[in-house]
Amino acid sequence: MAELGNSTLIQGLKDKNQPNRLVRSREGRIMRLNPPTIFIFLISLILAVAAIAGHQGLVDIPSIIAAQDFWLAIGAYIVLAIGNLVRGL
Repeated sequence: MAELGNSTLIQGLKDKNQPNRLVRSREGRIMRLNPPTIFIFLISLILAVAAIAGHQGLVDIPSIIAAQDFWLAIGAYIVLAIGNLVRGL
């Protein structure tokens, strides 16, 4: 197992041109994360707030599917995750 102070582990985590955007997995694969656009962030925020408000009973949202509040929250997370993984979204 790698220790926290291992320089090879820390060296692979950062790119000098784009700090905090290069992540290396245990298998050595590299994944670049991008900040989501404000549009994607707002869509995710609206879905999350709707899920919380519907669950607390603050807003009467017509139930189309079972556990709709849960699926709204999951949808908000998926939208935000896609915004982080896909460049330009």
